[in-house]
Amino acid sequence: MHVSGFGPKAIEVAGRIGDGYMTVGPDAEALRRYREAGGRGTAHVGRKVCWAATEDEGVRTAHRIWPNDALPGELAQVLPMPAHFMQASKLVTEDMIREAVPCGPDPEVHARAIQEVFDAGYDECYIQQIGDDQDGFLDFYAREVLPRFR
Repeated sequence: MHVSGFGPKAIEVAGRIGDGYMTVGPDAEALRRYREAGGRGTAHVGRKVCWAATEDEGVRTAHRIWPNDALPGELAQVLPMPAHFMQASKLVTEDMIREAVPCGPDPEVHARAIQEVFDAGYDECYIQQIGDDQDGFLDFYAREVLPRFR
């Protein structure tokens, strides 16, 4: 069982009892803590992206559908109810999304986001497309992004 961990206590528990570690950002320090706590299993990062015809279109889509990806600090881990996420997400601007989420049609942008995961020492990276054009996203990744990692 892989254990998700976003703070020091949760990371320590993941290292102590988990068969692996799962998180949402390529945080080398978190991975180091997991390993120091005894974690020997594989470590995974889940990243959100928004492939679209233009960067601006991707940013608008990600901002509309998944603004909580740019919530500051550990806010996304401590909000107890969906209504609280909706309230806090109103603080997120499109510029914040542009900084937090790889958006648009540039394969370099998407490849860099994945490479950051491996550079931080993680074993695997899972990508989730924000938006409706799943077929376009899958075609783009199959053609332009994934071959860089094979």
